[in-house]
Parts: sequence; structure tokens; C-alpha cells
Amino acid sequence: MPAFFHNRLLMLVLMLGMGLGIVSSVYAEVLPASAEAVEKLQDRVIELEKETAVLKAELGTRIDAQDKLISVGIGEFGAQVTELSNQTSMLGGLIALVTILVAFAGYFSFSQATKNAVAAAKNEAIEESGKWFRENEKKLTERISALGQQVEDVEKHAAETKLRIEQAGRDVDDHAAETHIRIEQAEVSMAKGEKPSAEVVQQVAQDALDLNAKPRAAWTADDFYNAGVYSYTSGDYEMALTRWDTVINMLKDSSEPALSEQLAKTLFNKGVTLGQLNRSRKAIEAYGEVIRRFGDSPELALREQVAKAFFNKGATFGRLNQSQEELEAYDEVIRRFGESPELALRERVAMAMFSKGLSHGKHFHYKDALDAFEELISRFESSLEHVLRAWVARAMLLKGSTLDLETPDEAQVVFRDIISRFGESTEPEIHETVDKARRKLDGKS
Repeated sequence: MPAFFHNRLLMLVLMLGMGLGIVSSVYAEVLPASAEAVEKLQDRVIELEKETAVLKAELGTRIDAQDKLISVGIGEFGAQVTELSNQTSMLGGLIALVTILVAFAGYFSFSQATKNAVAAAKNEAIEESGKWFRENEKKLTERISALGQQVEDVEKHAAETKLRIEQAGRDVDDHAAETHIRIEQAEVSMAKGEKPSAEVVQQVAQDALDLNAKPRAAWTADDFYNAGVYSYTSGDYEMALTRWDTVINMLKDSSEPALSEQLAKTLFNKGVTLGQLNRSRKAIEAYGEVIRRFGDSPELALREQVAKAFFNKGATFGRLNQSQEELEAYDEVIRRFGESPELALRERVAMAMFSKGLSHGKHFHYKDALDAFEELISRFESSLEHVLRAWVARAMLLKGSTLDLETPDEAQVVFRDIISRFGESTEPEIHETVDKARRKLDGKS
């Protein structure tokens, strides 16, 4: 609105100015010579210009007034628009609220309808299930009864199978225990450098037959060990060595206690077997390997193998007539294990003292021999263990035999003491020693 009026007024002023210009040009052309007329015209032009300026000013004032009115109108219109917008927003919020309420109402209605439908379906399913069970009750009862019988049969079969397995396990354990006993008997013979009894050889041979039924590729270190025992008891020392070496290679890097014990026993048996083949230096190396590997081990089983290795090492040096090294090995047994409470180690100490006395006697060191025998007797004479009593009796017999060389009367006292102490003993080893003491008294041996 204001721009429209403003433009119209501006065009009117411009047209008026142009008209005056044209009139002035016409007058100038018509009355070029009339200066007075020109002046008048100029004066008139000035007056018109003044009137025009007044009109412009008045027109500007009116235009400003119109602009203010229009601005006020626009402001009022904007306020009305804002109010309308607020009312619209409120209406939109009301509509949204109504929509949410309608949605909730619809949800609850749907939920209730769903529950009703589920309940109806459930009731229908229960009714149908009951109907089906009523119709098939007899068949189901028969099937359940049959299944119950099958379960009883399975349980009975399982119980019988369990009993058979347990019995088989006991049989295996018994066989393993018997085999272990025979192996130990053969090991005792090996440790003494003796041939096992014919009965042990036959039993170990049967064990070997059972072992050979097993595929060789499935043999364990224990299988090779047992096969080595069989070869040794059969006199096949070379095959025994081959099997000992197989076990050693299989176990040499193991750190498990049970396998370490097996390795120590195998190294010891290798030394014994080499001794049977008169390879004394190699045998000493095998015993030395037992000592090197397990000399500081705290486990009893390994300490036993170390004590046996020291003793056999000394005995092997004795066969080589290296008495100094022999005595040093026996002294090492006494030093290391002399205070041990375990029977196996105490027996090895007694054997070392006895062998020490024998070595001195062989080299005519009778006083040293008597000292060794007396040390054994004084240390173990109060022992109740059969094996130690047997070594005490032997030591007394050799003490008497040594004394008999120079002081027969003292020897007679020792022989009578043997009979007094051990005359009622029923152990074969002790009984044999008592018989020898009696023969010494009778001068028959």
C-alpha cells in the first residue's frame, strides 16, 4: 500500500516537471527576444519549483504517515498470527493427547482381546488334550508299561555289565600285581647279580607271551621295561640292553616322579646287565648316571635307587680290584643313608658295611675288617626287622671267622653268641648262618 501511493505521487511530480520544461522550451522558442518575458517565465518556474518542493514535502509526510499506519497494521497482524499459531499448537497438543489416549485404549482393548483369545484357545486345547488322552488311555498305559519293562531290562543289563567290568578290573589288577611281584623278584636277583629261580623265569616268560600279543607299536615304556626283565631272566642280556636303552630314550626328558623312578630303575638294571656281560666300565658309567641324575632327589624311591647304584658301583670296582674306589663307594652309602629310618635304605647301609669288611679281609686288612663288621653289629643288633637281623648274623659269623685266624678262643665266643641269639629263628637265611656257626664250633668248617 505505501509503495503504491509513493510511486503515483512521484510520477505526478515528474510529469509536472517535464511539462514545465516543455512549456519553457516553447516559450524560449517563441519569445527568444523578449527578455522580460523570459524573466517572468523564470520567476514562474521558480515559484513552481517552490510549490513542487512544498508538494514533495507534504507528499513525503503523508507517505511516512501511511508507512507508520501500515507498520502498525503489520504488527497487529503479526500478533494475531502469533496468537493463532499458539492456538494451533495447543490444538495440536490436544490432538496428540487424544491420539495417545486413543492408542492406549486400543492397546488395552487389543491386549484384553488377545488374553481372551489365548484363554479360549487354552481351554480348547485342554479340552482337546483331555479328549485325546481319554481316547488313547489304554494304548498309553500299555506303552508306558512296556517302557518301564525296557528300563528295568536296561538297568539289569547295566548292573550285570558293571559287575563284569569290575571283575575284569580285579582280574587285571591281580594279574598286574602278580606280574609286578615277579618283576620285583627278578629285580632282586639282578641287584645281587644272581640268576633268577626257574619258577620266576617261567612266570616272567608267560608274562612276556601275554605282552607279545600286544602290537609292538602300542608298547609303552612299562611294556619295554617288562620285556627287558624277561630278556634278562632268559639270559638274553643283549636284548635286555636294547630294551633298557629304549626305555631310557623314552623317559630321559621326563620330570614326572613315577617316570623318573622308572628311568632310575632302568639305568640301574642296565648297569647290572652290563656287569653280566663283563663290561664293568660301562656298568660303572650306568650306575654313575643314576647318581648324577637323582643323587639329590628327596623321594624315597629315587633315594633307594641311588643307594643301590652306589653299592653296585663299589662292588664293580671290587671286581676290578680297585679297592680304594670300592671302599669309597661303600663309605658314600654309609655317609648318605646311615641315619635314614627307611628299611630299604638301612638294609643297603648294612650291606655296604658288610661288603666293606669283606673287601678289607680280601686284602688281609683284618683289623679294618673286624671294625667294619663290629660297626654293622652295633648299629643293627637291636633291630627287629628280619632282613637286618640276617645281616647282623652274617657279620657275626665273618667276625668269628676273622678272629679264628689269630684268636680262636675269641672266635668260639662269637659263634656261641650267634647260636644263643638266633638259634630259635625260623628264617632260612638266619637258620643257615646258625648252622655254619655250629659247624665252626664243631671244627667241621
